[in-house]
Amino acid sequence: MLRVPLRQQIRTLSKLIKNNIYPDKILKQQHLLDRLKMEGLSTAVIHGQEKTNKLTHLLGLTIPGVKRNPTYLSLTISELESLKTLETSGKNRKTLIKHINHRVNSFNKNPIISTGGKTLEESDIELFYSHQSKNCNDETNKTREYIIKALAGGNPYPNNPRWIELHDKFNLYIDKLKNLASKFTHQPVYSYKIKTKGGRKYHHDFNIMFYNSSNTLIKEYKIEFKNNACNVNDCPQYVSPMKLSKFFECAKPYEELFYEEYLPSICLKVNHNIPDKTIYLKQIHGNNPICMIPFKEAYYKGANQSSKYTGLEEDIQNYNL
Repeated sequence: MLRVPLRQQIRTLSKLIKNNIYPDKILKQQHLLDRLKMEGLSTAVIHGQEKTNKLTHLLGLTIPGVKRNPTYLSLTISELESLKTLETSGKNRKTLIKHINHRVNSFNKNPIISTGGKTLEESDIELFYSHQSKNCNDETNKTREYIIKALAGGNPYPNNPRWIELHDKFNLYIDKLKNLASKFTHQPVYSYKIKTKGGRKYHHDFNIMFYNSSNTLIKEYKIEFKNNACNVNDCPQYVSPMKLSKFFECAKPYEELFYEEYLPSICLKVNHNIPDKTIYLKQIHGNNPICMIPFKEAYYKGANQSSKYTGLEEDIQNYNL
């Protein structure tokens, strides 16, 4: 039998208490909720103690022993920082802290970043927090991707709270991937590199590659970034397939079916002649088919987030067609 995670139990029970109208049930549910929270607190304390014991053990080793220790090599950035703050004595403390700093820097700043001549402004961080118009979407996405890549080299604006928040989240995500890479390959990760791979050709935004102490690639992840989305369900669109007929089993290709059954009514609505069928079938799988430009323009005239929005009722109806 599968056990429901403790956090999920607490969340579900809290919702039940909030929506319950029967006092006797509320008291029982609240009592159970208090027990679950205490159990969660105890678990967190145990995990924290295990982590402290692991780090304390490392402090008892010699410097060469620490450098070769698999546990030390597998520590995340946050755990390395915790190791520096633990109380210890002995002549090796300064040397150990120096090596920890070197380890953090080598992991944080080893990525090779091509700047491409672009300069990041402090105000660029707002691209992650504020709504942007659709006509600037491409440039906005490129700037966000550049910021993410640049964060691998450190925080360019360490006094700005939003830059600090984004940099911390970036490090947490890299730590998560690092742990996955270590578990999958059974090797400690020593460094990583990040490359931008946007556009339709690659179907993802970044390649993040992890290396062992011999600078040998041990694991690579292909990452797609979607702003303001934590999972696929939050994405307005996450795939834009071409040649749709490949995905359907039907007597007539989807492109021809759409041309014959649906495009005529659209042409009538936007008051435009239907394109030549041969030209349509040849161009429709491209990024910007010339024969469909008038229909694209009619669409954006009714889209209130577009710079071409007119506000006319006729254009709004065409957009909602």
